[in-house]
Amino acid sequence: MRWVLAHMVVVANAIGSVVVMLFATFVVPDPPLEDVARVRFVNTVVFAGYPVFAGPVALVSGLWLWRPVVRLVRDGEVADRRQARAVLHGGRCD
Repeated sequence: MRWVLAHMVVVANAIGSVVVMLFATFVVPDPPLEDVARVRFVNTVVFAGYPVFAGPVALVSGLWLWRPVVRLVRDGEVADRRQARAVLHGGRCD
C-alpha cells in the first residue's frame, strides 16, 4: 500500500508541475526580454533538474516524519489519542 500511495503522490505532483510549467510558459505574459528562448531553456532545465534534488529531500523528511506512525502500525498496537492525531497530522506527534 505504501508504494501505491507513493506512486500516486509522485504522479499527482508531476502532473501538477507540468500544468504549472505550461501555464507559466504559454499563458502568463512574459515581461520584455532580450532572449526569450534562453529564458525558456533555463526554465526547462531548472524544471527538469529540481526533482533530482527535491525528491530525495522529500523522501528522507517524509520517512523521518512518519516514523512514529510506521512504528505503531508495524508493532500492531492500538493508537492512543496522541498517536491518532499524529496520523491525521501527517506523522507529527505534538
